[in-house]
Amino acid sequence: MKYRTREEALALSETDRLELAAELLAIAPVQPGAMDLGSAEYTETVTRRLEQVRQGAVQPIPADEAIERLRARAG
Repeated sequence: MKYRTREEALALSETDRLELAAELLAIAPVQPGAMDLGSAEYTETVTRRLEQVRQGAVQPIPADEAIERLRARAG
């Protein structure tokens, strides 16, 4: 399904997409074995990763490419 909001989200900067993803994950249902999205550990992990992106230490993968990789893994 394609929504206008999805297209708008994909047009955001990489940093803004990461921040949006973190916000969306915070309200997503927890999967068994997944990190608790409300935990201090999760918040620290997201904060650290966002800072790595902002500093240029890591290069985010564009959303379309990430989705393609996940689909390829799923077979």
